[in-house]
Amino acid sequence: MTPMFLFMLFPLLTIIVMKVWRSETFSWLEAGTQLVLSLICIIGLYQGGKYLEMTSIEHWTGSITSKTYEDDWYQTSYCCATDSKGNCTSTCYTDHYTREWLLKTTVGEIETSSIDTEWRIRRNAFSSDAYWNGAYVGEACSVTNAYLNYVQAAKFSLHNRSGTDKQYAEAGLLPEYPQLHGIYKLNRVHDLGVGVTNLKEWQHTLDEYMKTLGGAKQINIHVMFVPTTNPGYTNALEAHWKGGNKNDTIIIVGMSKANQIVGMIDVITWADSANYKINLIAELTKFAKLSSTLNNGVIDHGGFLKIVNDITLRDYARRPMQDYEKLKDEIDPPLWVLILCLIFAIPGSLALAFLFDRIDLDAKVFGHSRSRFNRYRR
Repeated sequence: MTPMFLFMLFPLLTIIVMKVWRSETFSWLEAGTQLVLSLICIIGLYQGGKYLEMTSIEHWTGSITSKTYEDDWYQTSYCCATDSKGNCTSTCYTDHYTREWLLKTTVGEIETSSIDTEWRIRRNAFSSDAYWNGAYVGEACSVTNAYLNYVQAAKFSLHNRSGTDKQYAEAGLLPEYPQLHGIYKLNRVHDLGVGVTNLKEWQHTLDEYMKTLGGAKQINIHVMFVPTTNPGYTNALEAHWKGGNKNDTIIIVGMSKANQIVGMIDVITWADSANYKINLIAELTKFAKLSSTLNNGVIDHGGFLKIVNDITLRDYARRPMQDYEKLKDEIDPPLWVLILCLIFAIPGSLALAFLFDRIDLDAKVFGHSRSRFNRYRR
């Protein structure tokens, strides 16, 4: 039995007790009204909490196609004259002038700043922001997209494991899930202590590939350089990020910190094709070991990321969330929502019972009461 049905039992029990104990002053209309109000509050709050718990944010990547700003104008009204009784006799209007600085991209429109002023001259004199000024056509950009993630929210999902390995957390190898910065930028290559000397080149090259991959495959790729070759690290990171998001592919490059030689390539992905992960690990492992051997431990980032790009274009298919829809029954709202449901179920039901015991809802609705004498004689 789900918590929602348990919460609904107390309002039903309260109504039954009231009908037995106060049958002459607690009508069927009042019983039905209390039941409907209780169920609306509890079910609405519970289901809304589940929806909130299932909502996740993924990242889509594309490129900037143009920079522009858009001007608009609107009015707000207010009362500018009243009569002796305080009634409004004249309505006046205030003009508002707005401007939005926008980046048009292949993944939607990005607003970097805006102004709303009552003076046209001030709007025209207002400068654009640093993010808009620094953006350029062709630059890689990312936006957020909200979606329902049944897997992360489900209590018994394999992606929702708790108890991550303490050794990795204490060593600082379990960072928080990457978020946007600078409005539309996303760091995709992460050095967690290996000492990659050309990190900017890795970032730029992967961003360039993502401008195409993001639109063609709706994929979100990250590369993690970690100073461990223990395969258990993949499970720890996957548990810490609850599997990531449904369009994520997280490539883990495990290296020996002493000589920067690749000892492990692993992948976390929800791809709807087993071959994608298998081929990615096999080809990257072969290339990384050969490349680092020939270049004194330094991986050729161009060749590495070209393999990622080619295999992704060939083998990657995004898995639809509908494949996991059966997990919805395992999802409960967050704790604070359950507490609110409990408040509505117990104190709320008692408060409604007290209210309907003191007022005659039948009289207010129908104009007469079947139990007027019994209701007011006490």
